[in-house]
Amino acid sequence: RIVKIFVFIGLLYSWNTVNLYSQMVKVPLEQLSISSRTVIKGTVLKKWSEYETDGKNIVTFITFSVSETIKGDQKDNVTIVILGGVVGNVGMGVSHTPKFRIGEEVVVFISNDYKGRATVTDWEQGKFSVINGSVFYESKEVDTKEFVRALRDFVTQKEQGVIQINAKN
Repeated sequence: RIVKIFVFIGLLYSWNTVNLYSQMVKVPLEQLSISSRTVIKGTVLKKWSEYETDGKNIVTFITFSVSETIKGDQKDNVTIVILGGVVGNVGMGVSHTPKFRIGEEVVVFISNDYKGRATVTDWEQGKFSVINGSVFYESKEVDTKEFVRALRDFVTQKEQGVIQINAKN
């Protein structure tokens, strides 16, 4: 009996727990741009969560006030949807979905999800928070104006080549 317990405990410890956590493959900034139909800089105006029509999943809608359109059609406001959220006392969390706060300034890459709805391209990788006039890209602080300029140049060049970003020193 004791042997069975030790074997069970040994199996538990030998089980590869890495498989319990999801991982994402890093997507280059160039690919984020190419995969996105729209790229904007804006501020989160409002957000709300609701059940999808089939009642199985909760989704959150986020509306941005657009201050700059880097790629795509110019609009004053853009609304996207992401999986997960809270409705009443029921919550649904989804790994790697970006989180947004009302009033937060962001640069967001937007593509369509499998249902044709606007969403963040490549999950959390397609969101860059603007903090004190800067974004963090590849562990470096980059002036937001420089980041937007580099993205706009890449889009203007028909998304060919490499995005050249000058980080702050």
